[in-house]
Amino acid sequence: MLELDDSVLLKEYVEHGSEEAFATLVARHVNKVYSIALRHTRNAHQAEEITQAVFVILARKSRQLGKRVILSGWLCRTARLSAVTFVRSEIRRTRREQEAHMQNLLNESESEVWPQIAPLLDVAMAGLSGADHDAVALRFFDGKSMKDIGAALGASEDATKMRVNRAVEKLRIFFTRRGIICSAAALTAAISANAVHAAPIGLAVSVSTAAALSGTAIAATATTTATKAIALITAQKTLIAGIAAVALAAGVGLYVIQQVTAAPPVQSQPVLRAASSRETLPIALANDSFLVTLSDKKFLVEFDPNTRRTSNSAPAIHIKCLVAPTSTGSADFLKSLDSFMARGLAASRAGGYAVTNNSALSGQRIRVTGWMKTSAVGNWAGASLRIMKVNGDGGAWDLMHDRPLHGTMDWQQVQFIVDVPKEPCLITLMPTLYGTGEMWADGFQIDIAPPNTPTTDVGRWSVWSQCPTDFSVTLDPAVTRNGHPALRIAYVSSEPPEKYSFVWWGKHEYDLDTFRKYLGHTVRMSVWAKSEDIFPRAGLDFQPKDLNGKRLKTLRSTDRILGTTDWREYSIICDIPEETTDFQTAVFMYGDGKLWVDTNSFKWEIVGTLPPAKQLTPASQHITQPGDLIFASSGNSRGSEGVANAIDNNKNTKYLNWDSGRDGNQIGTFSPSGFAIQPAVGPTVVTGMGIQSANDASDRDPDVVVLEGSNDTNLTSYESGTWTPITTISNIAAGFTARFQSQEFFFSNSIPYRNYRWRVEATRIMPNRCCMQVAEVWLTTSAPSTQAASPAAAGLSH
Repeated sequence: MLELDDSVLLKEYVEHGSEEAFATLVARHVNKVYSIALRHTRNAHQAEEITQAVFVILARKSRQLGKRVILSGWLCRTARLSAVTFVRSEIRRTRREQEAHMQNLLNESESEVWPQIAPLLDVAMAGLSGADHDAVALRFFDGKSMKDIGAALGASEDATKMRVNRAVEKLRIFFTRRGIICSAAALTAAISANAVHAAPIGLAVSVSTAAALSGTAIAATATTTATKAIALITAQKTLIAGIAAVALAAGVGLYVIQQVTAAPPVQSQPVLRAASSRETLPIALANDSFLVTLSDKKFLVEFDPNTRRTSNSAPAIHIKCLVAPTSTGSADFLKSLDSFMARGLAASRAGGYAVTNNSALSGQRIRVTGWMKTSAVGNWAGASLRIMKVNGDGGAWDLMHDRPLHGTMDWQQVQFIVDVPKEPCLITLMPTLYGTGEMWADGFQIDIAPPNTPTTDVGRWSVWSQCPTDFSVTLDPAVTRNGHPALRIAYVSSEPPEKYSFVWWGKHEYDLDTFRKYLGHTVRMSVWAKSEDIFPRAGLDFQPKDLNGKRLKTLRSTDRILGTTDWREYSIICDIPEETTDFQTAVFMYGDGKLWVDTNSFKWEIVGTLPPAKQLTPASQHITQPGDLIFASSGNSRGSEGVANAIDNNKNTKYLNWDSGRDGNQIGTFSPSGFAIQPAVGPTVVTGMGIQSANDASDRDPDVVVLEGSNDTNLTSYESGTWTPITTISNIAAGFTARFQSQEFFFSNSIPYRNYRWRVEATRIMPNRCCMQVAEVWLTTSAPSTQAASPAAAGLSH
């Protein structure tokens, strides 16, 4: 029997109401409509609903369709429009639910807030400055008035209110970043009502009696025990905070970071074993000690009781992507990215070990091993290892990009060889799944490796890529230059490259003696290379960085590698400042093609000398310090970017005011911004001013600044008092050629003033969409001030 045409079946349904004809149309086209819906929603149940809706629309509109309609095309368009409408409505519904949830959280009572913040309160308090910590303790633990707190801290009542409010806001931000949303009012109410509990009856007497015993073994033992306990508690909190910091530094976007400190300790297996004289090697890291989950609702992250590597093994760490794959390769992961460095569709389980001074690992080369297996992994899976010093500086790190796990693999042993610094540090491990599929991990342990064992960290030539299995990096004996094989970098995936298909092959050189001669100079790096069908491009990477990976200078010039070329020399030029601690050298390739590199031809040569760095005024001559009485020019700032940030000696915070004086978008208007300040040091002759640029948006940099002085006894606002002009500094913005850069300006003045007003009359002359911002501002005197030097002043990145 001949198959009836769509138009004949549709006519039969319209004119005679034939259910059989309509059922035939549905059977013929349902797979196509369902597939379109599934591609848009990635949810089978929602795709079924959309498919049903499309054929309901067909039934209703069948009489309106013209005789020449192509039903297949009409159904495709209707399915797409229906799916798009459905997805948009789902997004709006989800957003409304989230907003309602957030509002409920903001409105919750202190009894609901306290159980959430209690496990993290002491960690949050430890992150405050000494003065902020004391102010919060006096206010909410002891119930002191602002007047009493001010007397204890040596500050006015108004300044104390500002300090307490600022400290509470810092605590609120700390909890918000860990998924605990609450208002400042709910937070302070919860702390006031619950932070201090009555001690057991008689404990005070016991403590007093024990303290009165002097020169006895009891006192010595108690001191030793207390010291060890404090060290253990501190190490555990530092480890947890360090793991979270490493995860965030790696590009973590939206994560659910578990409140691991809330879990009750298990006596037989403590959360953290402090290094001691009884430390035995190898050090086993139990699976259930990986307590920090870095994920969202697209993943299942658990300990799998049904998967054990051996009969004696604990349940394995298990990470499974719940997103249905649309590709057997990396495409699903790459499409989830919004930049080359983004986290994307990924999930991790993090744990680690705290190395103390008396640890057997301190100053040693170590071997970290573990076991992993995978199932249907489209992109790749692996584990990352990072060593972080307690001062926050980075150490060795290894992300396993050069040995990724892909597809379905049985248990494989993975290994890391890195050097541990001879100082307290954290060793963090993060088994991670990048993209679709699932993975398991088990049995990580740490041991000492022979000193001549080659390291696996980024201090050697290695690969970095968001899709490492899509590229091959190997020596090619068929292509030589000067008698030796070239390194070949090639795109090898069977799928076409996505927008963020990228590979980097290079080295982070941390040995200062290796690159010391280049410090303070402009350096040209060159290498010989040839290419075949490279699109969109390849090139060289040459960057001076600090130990935390922050780029210190931008490139002056670089050659691009495009299409097909024969052997030729390519070069790149960059300034290498004196503070460089990571001499980064690499080649890279975006997208498709092949690139051959003569690795023996890498060459670095000095082509210029940088001007000597200007020495800034020592902190002893700064008259401004955190906690000084300060008033913003207006309330036109976000809560976390208020005026106190301008003098907090922390470059990572900033003062942003939406008033910006004269700028490219406000010709003919005048909206100056700034602050008025009363330094605690008292009346002082100011002869200098320093400004540090903020983290982004150079168009917001101050360009014209007026400094004024006043000797009014009481400073009550930005506008209060009588002000005398001291100096006007112009063309400031031109001196800011990088972020977090500092400049100082000096001028004549012989009058001591009690109050100073710092006013920005113009920002950088370019389109400025909003505002003025600075990281730090400080006023200086020609002679050392009598105040104690600001503890963080010397640590500013000038």
